[in-house]
Amino acid sequence: VWRSNDDGVPKSDDFDNDVAALFWNDVDHGSRESSIKEINSRLEMKVAAADLWYSTNGYASRYLTLTGDFDVSVTIISQDASHSWAKAGIIMKEDMTVAGSNLCINAITPWNGFAFQYNSDGNGDINRHTGHYRGTQGLLNYVRLERVGNTINSYYKQPSDSSWQLLKSQEFSGLASTFDVGLFALSHSHDYGTVIFDNWILTQE
Repeated sequence: VWRSNDDGVPKSDDFDNDVAALFWNDVDHGSRESSIKEINSRLEMKVAAADLWYSTNGYASRYLTLTGDFDVSVTIISQDASHSWAKAGIIMKEDMTVAGSNLCINAITPWNGFAFQYNSDGNGDINRHTGHYRGTQGLLNYVRLERVGNTINSYYKQPSDSSWQLLKSQEFSGLASTFDVGLFALSHSHDYGTVIFDNWILTQE
């Protein structure tokens, strides 16, 4: 995994510099002030935020803007069990600074396994769920999101898997060329939950 801090071109990031690369932006839609920082060669997000479901838009994110097709994955080192439906992973939105405008998330939860959730009717509210139950606590978990035209493919993996497991392939109608894509976390609680990320790997043709 390689990246540099000397320009704003989106790249992979191993979070080893303990300072945000220039291509990252942060946003906080939590109920209390969130903390997003690189520390000990990893990314730590401490978040108190309600959820991303229907009109509820509570989360924090470190994100970048991508145009065209892409393939991104991230390692989730740990996730606090602040709620059974706390979520952490990859988020894709038309505008990360605006409530709503959601397209999808691919996430882990403490007690409900892996979750791909998305907006099915174009109004910007996440309203559909595809999940796969596996225990996630105390394990390395990997999530991946791939865009190919109007199709979004979501994958997950754990150390026992020999390859990526497809969670959901969802076709959308007339996606915009440019989206905000990044890491996100929410605690599903007014209390804080901490998530540790590593190895954001971005591939674009």
